Amino acid sequence: MKRFPCLLVFCAMLLMAVACNTLDNTDPDADDLGRFSVFDGWVDKTQVNQFTQSAFCHDWQHTTTRIETWVDGKVTEDKEVTNWYPYRAMTFRKNDSMRADGMEGWWLYKYNCLFIDVSMSGGSNYVYDVVELNRNKMVIREEEYPCGIPFVPYHKNPAGEHHFVYFTFVMQ
Repeated sequence: MKRFPCLLVFCAMLLMAVACNTLDNTDPDADDLGRFSVFDGWVDKTQVNQFTQSAFCHDWQHTTTRIETWVDGKVTEDKEVTNWYPYRAMTFRKNDSMRADGMEGWWLYKYNCLFIDVSMSGGSNYVYDVVELNRNKMVIREEEYPCGIPFVPYHKNPAGEHHFVYFTFVMQ
Protein backbone atom coordinates (compact mmCIF):
# COMPACT_ATOMS: atom_id res chain seq x y z
CA MET A 1 0.00 0.00 0.00
CA LYS A 2 2.93 2.36 0.67
CA ARG A 3 4.20 1.81 -2.87
CA PHE A 4 1.18 3.50 -4.49
CA PRO A 5 1.84 7.02 -3.06
CA CYS A 6 5.53 6.73 -3.99
CA LEU A 7 4.60 5.66 -7.50
CA LEU A 8 2.12 8.54 -7.76
CA VAL A 9 4.75 11.08 -6.63
CA PHE A 10 7.32 9.64 -9.05
CA CYS A 11 4.84 9.89 -11.98
CA ALA A 12 3.95 13.47 -11.04
CA MET A 13 7.65 14.45 -10.93
CA LEU A 14 8.26 12.80 -14.30
CA LEU A 15 5.32 14.67 -15.88
CA MET A 16 6.52 17.98 -14.42
CA ALA A 17 10.01 17.44 -15.84
CA VAL A 18 8.63 16.71 -19.30
CA ALA A 19 6.28 19.72 -19.14
CA CYS A 20 9.05 22.06 -17.98
CA ASN A 21 11.36 20.94 -20.77
CA THR A 22 8.59 21.45 -23.32
CA LEU A 23 7.77 24.95 -22.05
CA ASP A 24 11.42 25.95 -21.75
CA ASN A 25 12.23 25.18 -25.37
CA THR A 26 13.51 28.60 -26.44
CA ASP A 27 15.01 27.77 -29.82
CA PRO A 28 15.79 31.16 -31.41
CA ASP A 29 15.43 29.66 -34.89
CA ALA A 30 11.91 28.40 -34.24
CA ASP A 31 9.37 30.39 -36.24
CA ASP A 32 6.21 30.76 -34.20
CA LEU A 33 3.12 32.20 -35.83
CA GLY A 34 1.09 31.49 -32.70
CA ARG A 35 -2.63 31.51 -33.44
CA PHE A 36 -1.75 31.71 -37.14
CA SER A 37 0.38 28.55 -37.25
CA VAL A 38 -2.21 26.98 -39.58
CA PHE A 39 -0.53 29.06 -42.34
CA ASP A 40 2.98 27.82 -41.54
CA GLY A 41 3.34 25.99 -44.87
CA TRP A 42 1.60 28.64 -46.95
CA VAL A 43 3.85 31.58 -46.14
CA ASP A 44 7.17 32.37 -47.81
CA LYS A 45 9.31 32.73 -44.68
CA THR A 46 12.21 34.15 -46.67
CA GLN A 47 10.31 37.43 -47.02
CA VAL A 48 11.10 40.32 -44.70
CA ASN A 49 8.67 42.98 -43.58
CA GLN A 50 8.72 45.96 -45.94
CA PHE A 51 6.59 48.19 -43.70
CA THR A 52 6.39 49.12 -40.05
CA GLN A 53 3.66 47.51 -38.00
CA SER A 54 2.40 50.90 -36.86
CA ALA A 55 1.67 51.86 -40.50
CA PHE A 56 -1.30 49.46 -40.41
CA CYS A 57 -2.87 51.08 -37.35
CA HIS A 58 -5.66 53.04 -38.99
CA ASP A 59 -9.26 52.71 -40.09
CA TRP A 60 -9.41 51.23 -43.61
CA GLN A 61 -12.28 51.15 -46.12
CA HIS A 62 -12.42 48.66 -49.03
CA THR A 63 -12.55 50.28 -52.49
CA THR A 64 -11.69 47.79 -55.26
CA THR A 65 -10.92 44.14 -55.93
CA ARG A 66 -8.87 42.70 -58.80
CA ILE A 67 -8.21 39.09 -59.77
CA GLU A 68 -5.05 37.98 -61.54
CA THR A 69 -4.69 34.58 -63.15
CA TRP A 70 -1.17 33.22 -63.53
CA VAL A 71 -0.32 30.21 -65.69
CA ASP A 72 3.17 28.75 -65.45
CA GLY A 73 4.59 31.93 -63.91
CA LYS A 74 3.00 34.45 -66.30
CA VAL A 75 -0.07 36.69 -65.92
CA THR A 76 -2.76 35.58 -68.35
CA GLU A 77 -5.71 37.61 -67.04
CA ASP A 78 -6.22 40.70 -64.88
CA LYS A 79 -9.73 41.96 -64.21
CA GLU A 80 -11.61 44.08 -61.69
CA VAL A 81 -14.56 42.46 -59.94
CA THR A 82 -17.36 43.86 -57.81
CA ASN A 83 -18.94 42.55 -54.61
CA TRP A 84 -15.84 40.59 -53.56
CA TYR A 85 -14.03 41.79 -50.48
CA PRO A 86 -12.72 40.32 -47.24
CA TYR A 87 -14.32 43.07 -45.15
CA ARG A 88 -15.79 46.43 -46.04
CA ALA A 89 -13.99 48.15 -43.18
CA MET A 90 -11.08 47.17 -40.93
CA THR A 91 -9.38 48.89 -38.01
CA PHE A 92 -5.97 47.74 -36.81
CA ARG A 93 -4.85 48.72 -33.31
CA LYS A 94 -1.36 48.87 -31.81
CA ASN A 95 -2.15 46.18 -29.22
CA ASP A 96 -2.55 43.59 -32.04
CA SER A 97 -6.34 43.71 -31.79
CA MET A 98 -8.56 44.66 -34.69
CA ARG A 99 -12.12 45.22 -35.77
CA ALA A 100 -13.55 44.07 -39.10
CA ASP A 101 -17.15 44.81 -40.08
CA GLY A 102 -18.13 45.05 -36.41
CA MET A 103 -16.33 41.85 -35.33
CA GLU A 104 -13.37 41.89 -32.96
CA GLY A 105 -10.22 39.90 -33.65
CA TRP A 106 -6.41 39.83 -33.75
CA TRP A 107 -3.78 40.60 -36.35
CA LEU A 108 -0.07 40.01 -36.98
CA TYR A 109 2.37 41.37 -39.54
CA LYS A 110 5.22 38.94 -40.22
CA TYR A 111 7.12 37.77 -43.35
CA ASN A 112 5.52 40.74 -45.15
CA CYS A 113 2.15 39.06 -44.62
CA LEU A 114 -0.90 40.35 -42.80
CA PHE A 115 -2.50 37.62 -40.68
CA ILE A 116 -6.06 38.16 -39.46
CA ASP A 117 -8.07 36.16 -36.91
CA VAL A 118 -11.61 37.45 -36.56
CA SER A 119 -12.62 35.46 -33.50
CA MET A 120 -16.22 36.66 -33.50
CA SER A 121 -16.81 34.94 -36.86
CA GLY A 122 -16.04 31.48 -35.54
CA GLY A 123 -12.28 31.82 -35.48
CA SER A 124 -11.77 32.52 -39.18
CA ASN A 125 -8.10 32.99 -40.05
CA TYR A 126 -6.79 34.73 -43.16
CA VAL A 127 -3.36 35.57 -44.57
CA TYR A 128 -2.56 38.23 -47.16
CA ASP A 129 0.68 39.35 -48.79
CA VAL A 130 1.13 43.08 -48.30
CA VAL A 131 1.70 44.57 -51.75
CA GLU A 132 1.48 48.28 -50.96
CA LEU A 133 1.06 50.33 -47.80
CA ASN A 134 1.28 54.07 -47.38
CA ARG A 135 -0.49 56.75 -45.43
CA ASN A 136 -3.58 56.64 -47.66
CA LYS A 137 -3.69 53.23 -49.30
CA MET A 138 -3.27 49.53 -48.47
CA VAL A 139 -3.21 46.75 -51.08
CA ILE A 140 -3.23 43.16 -49.85
CA ARG A 141 -3.10 40.02 -51.95
CA GLU A 142 -4.52 36.57 -51.28
CA GLU A 143 -3.80 33.44 -53.27
CA GLU A 144 -7.00 31.51 -53.87
CA TYR A 145 -6.81 27.79 -53.26
CA PRO A 146 -9.15 25.03 -54.41
CA CYS A 147 -11.14 23.32 -51.68
CA GLY A 148 -10.78 19.61 -51.20
CA ILE A 149 -7.75 19.00 -53.41
CA PRO A 150 -4.02 19.33 -52.72
CA PHE A 151 -2.70 22.88 -52.99
CA VAL A 152 0.86 24.09 -53.59
CA PRO A 153 1.34 27.86 -53.10
CA TYR A 154 2.82 29.89 -55.95
CA HIS A 155 6.00 30.71 -54.03
CA LYS A 156 6.75 26.97 -53.75
CA ASN A 157 5.90 26.12 -57.36
CA PRO A 158 4.72 28.64 -59.98
CA ALA A 159 3.80 25.87 -62.44
CA GLY A 160 0.16 25.40 -63.30
CA GLU A 161 -2.67 27.86 -62.72
CA HIS A 162 -2.77 30.22 -59.73
CA HIS A 163 -5.31 32.91 -58.86
CA PHE A 164 -4.51 36.02 -56.81
CA VAL A 165 -7.08 38.42 -55.44
CA TYR A 166 -5.95 42.00 -54.75
CA PHE A 167 -7.95 44.03 -52.26
CA THR A 168 -7.43 47.80 -52.14
CA PHE A 169 -8.31 49.79 -49.03
CA VAL A 170 -8.08 53.51 -48.39
CA MET A 171 -7.77 55.25 -45.07
CA GLN A 172 -11.09 56.46 -43.71
